[in-house]
Amino acid sequence: ILGECKLMMEGSLLFCIFVFLSLCVSRVWSENDCGVHKAKDGQFKLCPKEVKSVVVGRNTSLYIYTSHYDNTTYDNISLSVIMRRGGVVEPITDIITLSVPGNYTLMFHAIGAGRDEIRFNYTNNEDYETKPITRLHRVVRDVSIMHSEPLNIIIAIIGWIYFVAWSISFYPQIILNFYRRSVVGLNFDFLAFNITGFVAYSAFNIGLYWIPEIQREYYDKYPGSVNQVQLNDVIFAIHAAA
Repeated sequence: ILGECKLMMEGSLLFCIFVFLSLCVSRVWSENDCGVHKAKDGQFKLCPKEVKSVVVGRNTSLYIYTSHYDNTTYDNISLSVIMRRGGVVEPITDIITLSVPGNYTLMFHAIGAGRDEIRFNYTNNEDYETKPITRLHRVVRDVSIMHSEPLNIIIAIIGWIYFVAWSISFYPQIILNFYRRSVVGLNFDFLAFNITGFVAYSAFNIGLYWIPEIQREYYDKYPGSVNQVQLNDVIFAIHAAA
């Protein structure tokens, strides 16, 4: 029994390390999720921020900032906005002209429920010799359109009720074993399979909720699909596995 308990403790430690590394990978990927422009006289970076979910019929904003690596300034850099799917959200302005450094706002109008991807295409400036913006294919922002904001709130409340109910169910057996000072009747095979299942479930939820590259693979395979993994799913899975 002691050997099995030690093995499960080691498994929990490895799982905590996995969660920590997943968060680190997610943060590093997010920080590098920008387009980098390299020219003979300098280079600059273009980074759009995340887009908030919006209800059908309303507008949402995408904020873009540009920064340079040196003191060189750039003007009249044109980006065209491309919607991958269409029929969900449409840009109010198709083309935006940027300068470096600077901050800009793009407006979009929601016309249908679902999810779409905002991408960009680069237009060269003829005033000086340039090269294309590298990693521009990674400068992708998702926008989710919902039918009803109150319905989304109800969904979130039910999700957290589910989290609390299932989390409480884990503790009666632990409390009973503590008071009895015994684990008689507790099947360790059940614990091993339970932990294995929740570790796999946690890996799935963490990947879809926190790691952009995994999200991108999911969206590429299922265009227009909405990521159904919520924060309560991630916390529940981590709590259950740990």
